Amino acid sequence: MVNIVDEWANLERYARQASADKLTGLYQLLENDGKIEVRVWIGNCGFKKTFENIKDQEMIDIRDFCWKEQYTQIRGNIPNDKFFDP
Repeated sequence: MVNIVDEWANLERYARQASADKLTGLYQLLENDGKIEVRVWIGNCGFKKTFENIKDQEMIDIRDFCWKEQYTQIRGNIPNDKFFDP
C-alpha cells in the first residue's frame, strides 16, 4: 500500500529522511492528452500530480529532485507472468 501525500513539500521532507535511511526512490512521468503526470514513491509514501505544462516550475523542481537524489525512473509496467513473453 502506498500512502499518497497531498503536497510535494511533504513528500520531499519525508524523502530526505528516508534517503538518510538508505531507501531508494522511484519516479515515473506519464504523458496523456498533452498533460504530464508525475509519480514519486519512496518508502511507503507517494506523490502524484498532473501538470498541464512540462515547463511548470513545480514539475521541474520535482524532476530535478529525483535526478539529484538518483531516483530510478520507471518507464512502464508489465505483469510478472508476461515479462518474458515475446
